[in-house]
Amino acid sequence: MYSGDRDSLTICAVSTPPGRGGISVIRVSGPLAGSMLTKTLRPAPFNLTSHKSYYGHFVNPEIGQPVDEVLISFFQKGRSFTGDEVIEISCHGNPLICDEILATLSLLGCHSALPGEFTYRAFMNDRIDLVQAEAVLGVIEGRSQKGVQKALRYLGGELSSRISLLSGELTKVLAHVEASIDFSSEGLETLSAADLRLRLAGFLGEIEALVSGYDRGRGLKDGFHGLFCGAPNVGKSSLFNLMVGEERSIVTDTAGTTRDVVEGEAFYNGSRFCLFDTAGLRSETLDQIEILGQDRVWKHLPRMDFAFYVVNKTAELSLEDIENIQKILHLKIPLMILRNKLDHGPFRETQESVAGSFVPVLQSSARNPAFRDFLWSSLESHLRLANVEDEALVFSARQRESLTIAAKALKEALQMADEKLGSEFLALPLMEALKSLHELLGMEFDDAVMDRVFQEFCLGK
Repeated sequence: MYSGDRDSLTICAVSTPPGRGGISVIRVSGPLAGSMLTKTLRPAPFNLTSHKSYYGHFVNPEIGQPVDEVLISFFQKGRSFTGDEVIEISCHGNPLICDEILATLSLLGCHSALPGEFTYRAFMNDRIDLVQAEAVLGVIEGRSQKGVQKALRYLGGELSSRISLLSGELTKVLAHVEASIDFSSEGLETLSAADLRLRLAGFLGEIEALVSGYDRGRGLKDGFHGLFCGAPNVGKSSLFNLMVGEERSIVTDTAGTTRDVVEGEAFYNGSRFCLFDTAGLRSETLDQIEILGQDRVWKHLPRMDFAFYVVNKTAELSLEDIENIQKILHLKIPLMILRNKLDHGPFRETQESVAGSFVPVLQSSARNPAFRDFLWSSLESHLRLANVEDEALVFSARQRESLTIAAKALKEALQMADEKLGSEFLALPLMEALKSLHELLGMEFDDAVMDRVFQEFCLGK
C-alpha cells in the first residue's frame, strides 16, 4: 500500500467529510508544507510559528487570484500529528473550493494522500504505535459513546502502556532463561522453577483476559447485536418496538405477521444496540414465505451477541421451544428467556433449567414502559458492560490474533516448565510470545500488517 519512496513526499487531502458544509479542512504534511503556506497565503507571514494560525486569502501564486478566505494553522516538524511539518487549511465547505485548493497545491509539488497515510506517517515517525493507530479509526468510526471514549483512552496510550509493560516483564524473564542456558555448565539458576512458573502463569492470565474481552471491545466499537425469537404470537414484535422506541414491526393478533427480519437501533447507557425482530418459529407451517422467514432466523443467530427467546408468561415450554433453546445455547450465544404479557410489575429475574442448562428468565411486558429500563439493565449486567470503561478490551481482530498466538506460546512454555525441560526449550516459545506482542505494538511489522491496519482508513486521516 505504501512505499519508502513516498516518505519524502509532501502529501495533501481533505480531512473533513465530503460534501457541502460550513468549513472544510485540508491537511498538508511533508517537507514543503511550510512553503505551501507562505506561497499561497496573502498577506504572507514573514516567520512561521508552530501551533499558530494565519488568516488571509488563499491564492494561486501563478495567477494571483484569490480562491477563498482561509485560516491556516502551522505545525513544525516533530510537533505535529504526523511528525512531519504540517499545515491545516480551513476554508469554506464547498467542494469546488476544496478542489481548486488541492489543484493549486498539486501544481506546487504536493501529492494526493492515500487513505490513512497521515496516520501511517505518525506511526513511521514514532508518534504512535499500531494499537494507537487502530484507536484513531475507533475514534472516527465508533458507533457508541462508550466506544469513542474507550478509543480516545487507547489513543492516549492506555492499552499500549499495558502491553508494553507486559512485553518488558516477559523480556526480563526471557533474559533470565537465556542466562540459565549460558551458565548451565556452572550449575547456576538465575530464576527458580517456582518463580518462573508463577510469572508465566501471570502473563498468561493477563493475556487471556485481554483475548476474552474482544467481543465486548468489538461491541463497544461497532454495537452489540441482539435478536428476538420464539414461537408466533408471543409478543416478539411488541417487545422489539418497545426496546427500539418506535413502531418498527407490524403488530397484530394474527400469528405469523412478521415474515422477514426487521432491524432497529437503540442506545442505552452509552452503548449501541442493533436489534432484530424475526419470524415466529413453528414446525407445522406449510407457508413457504413463513418457512423462509424462519430460515433467516437461524442464519442471523450465529452473528448475534445475545438473543431473547420470548414465550407466554403462563405457558410451559413446549418441546419445540426446548429444542430451539438448545440450538441457540449450542451456538454459545448469551440467551435470556422473556416470559411475556405480564402487564403489571414488579418485574424480576429468575433462572430455569432447560435441558440441563440454567437460563436467565425475565418476566416481561411490552405494554409497560417500565419494563424497558429493567430489560436494558439486566442485559447490561449479563453482557458485563456496567464498568467496561475501566477494563482493557481489545477491539480489532488483529489485536486478538496476536494475543492468541502469545497465549498459545505461553501455554507451551508452562507445559515445558511442568515437564522440567531445560531452559533451551523454554526460550523458543517465550521468544514467540514476545514477538507477537512486538507485532501487536508495531515494533516488528511487514507490508501485510500495514495494509491490514490502514486499509479501512478514510482519505485525510
